[in-house]
Amino acid sequence: MAIFYDPNVPIVVKVGESFTISLESNPTTGYTWHAEYDSSFVDEFKSSFTPISQAIGAGGKELFEFQTKRVGATVITLKQNRSWESEIKKTLIFKVDIKS
Repeated sequence: MAIFYDPNVPIVVKVGESFTISLESNPTTGYTWHAEYDSSFVDEFKSSFTPISQAIGAGGKELFEFQTKRVGATVITLKQNRSWESEIKKTLIFKVDIKS
């Protein structure tokens, strides 16, 4: 499974393949990432957080795993915010090109 980190590099995958987007994260600050996508092209089937150490409050990687469904071009928008605030701290847009 391919892992993507950079929204400036298009994600090119085949129909039926899965891929992961990995983002720097530290949920102990209250900030978490949320994915928005067109479910006719991809399904998110898993999201998880992996800390970089066992230290309390350690940051790490937030992983979003997707499965492709059909040929076409789409985007996955990831927004980082605190659930109790309306302000978005950061937005990343990943372009996805799904081939046959």
